[in-house]
Amino acid sequence: MQYFRVNELGKPIDVLESNEDKDPMVLEGWTDSFYDPMYDFENETWFEGMSEEEIDLIKNTQQQPSELETIKQESQLNAMAIMELTELLLGGM
Repeated sequence: MQYFRVNELGKPIDVLESNEDKDPMVLEGWTDSFYDPMYDFENETWFEGMSEEEIDLIKNTQQQPSELETIKQESQLNAMAIMELTELLLGGM
């Protein structure tokens, strides 16, 4: 089990292997999946610190191909077009 030292806002600032000193600002880790985990001291639970809009922005950014991937795709399309054009020109002779 991992433990996290949190600041006064509930944001993790350090990862620890244990809480032998019983520091109240060191908490057991969460089991859910979060983009930006935050701790709610009042309810003693972890929650998502990002808004749905922020998460959607991250997801959309991750889905866009990189510039290198785009160049590779364009290069493959160009190579296929050249092969087809070559076949048309040489095949028509």
